[in-house]
Amino acid sequence: MGYLLNTPTRKDITIQRAPMSLPLVMEPMSGYYKEPIMVLDFQSLYPSTIIAYNLDFSTIIGRSELASTGGQLGFQSYQIPGKILKRLIEENKVINTPNDVLFVTKDVRVGVLPTLLSQILDLRSYVKSILKKEKNEKMKRILDARQMALKGFAACTYGYTAAHFSGRMPCVELADSIVECSRHMLEFVIHHIEEDYPELTVLYGDTDSLFIKMPPLPKEKCFEFGQKLCDEITAFFPHPVKIKLEKIFSGCFLVNKKRYCGWIYESVDQEKPTMLVKGLEMKRRDSCILVKNVMTDVIEAIFSSGSIEKARAVFDFHFNRIIYGRVTLKEYLFAREVRLGTYKSDVEPPGAIVAKRAMEKDPRMAPLYGERYPFVVVSSTPNS
Repeated sequence: MGYLLNTPTRKDITIQRAPMSLPLVMEPMSGYYKEPIMVLDFQSLYPSTIIAYNLDFSTIIGRSELASTGGQLGFQSYQIPGKILKRLIEENKVINTPNDVLFVTKDVRVGVLPTLLSQILDLRSYVKSILKKEKNEKMKRILDARQMALKGFAACTYGYTAAHFSGRMPCVELADSIVECSRHMLEFVIHHIEEDYPELTVLYGDTDSLFIKMPPLPKEKCFEFGQKLCDEITAFFPHPVKIKLEKIFSGCFLVNKKRYCGWIYESVDQEKPTMLVKGLEMKRRDSCILVKNVMTDVIEAIFSSGSIEKARAVFDFHFNRIIYGRVTLKEYLFAREVRLGTYKSDVEPPGAIVAKRAMEKDPRMAPLYGERYPFVVVSSTPNS
């Protein structure tokens, strides 16, 4: 395309101003919800935003207050001639992002990142279309891995522009524009739902997804309404920005940010719901097996029966196993990463203390850096 890439030094990178934009992560309305909750999700939000608004190193003009007089852009000084800027504005060929940074439209110049990402997303769509027709299980796994790799490649492009400590070619203004445009779109969707659909309640939003409580409706009606809403919202945004109905919860616990669980339906044809867990001890590797088992069984009892008494009975059953010594030692074990040599002597975690004790008996028991070392918590005197 006739460009040379900038190659900043470490010193150049450090003189950039600090990033000022953050993705929207709402505090959820915590609680247990029996009503259907639909989850709307922007499809490849950051890559779609880059393509839709032509956000790129080669299309950026600079912050609006410095565009005519010049100033710092990323790690270098930059100024566009006043006559050119005036003509672009008069011809309506400038995009002003919510953080007040100017970019030229595709009529003037198509950016490198939008071109690159358009090809990547088109290729991913092509691979997914082949995947649907493929019958061979081995080939299906290969194709699925390839489309996931393409998804990851597209998603990390934003990180390439935003890596302002360790990156090869960061540009703070470009990175902030990507985040701000994406955040602005999510806020627009929330406002649209609250204004036009008073029967719906937005419970939680996280970067590119929204959790919306619906009135009690059959599963088929929920999917039908959700799809209609997605089509309506997608029409407001430029191509290829698209919002889709990802799943519907038939029972859900919202605990706090990035921590929730529930029974989900991912399509109308799905007969039985499946359990989805994010961030809770049921999925965390640093929790013990007993906690995982108790939480999973109690929550599934609530979802299946809707009865607190049923959940209480399950809870009592597990505690009777503990009291009567029917729980194996393995179920009590915690396993957390140990990084010997990085702790202050008075605040070492339990895993490090146990590892050191084992090393006193046998030096070969020394854990690798970052290795998960098992330990069990016992009732004893302080500091023992």
